[in-house]
Amino acid sequence: MTIGELPPVAQIGVAIVTAFVWFAATGFLSGVVIGLLQVVSYMRTPRHLRVERFSDLHKFRS
Repeated sequence: MTIGELPPVAQIGVAIVTAFVWFAATGFLSGVVIGLLQVVSYMRTPRHLRVERFSDLHKFRS
């Protein structure tokens, strides 16, 4: 059975679910990529400049 053989309401449901899954996956992967870029940026910054560039990090230290 293909999607074209389903009733129109089921086709719409499949389209909505597919769009949601695609949006969730691309959003998650974009967040992973942005996070990795931030980690690399932090690691490449010399230690004496990290306080200036990443001033909010002290909030996360315990």
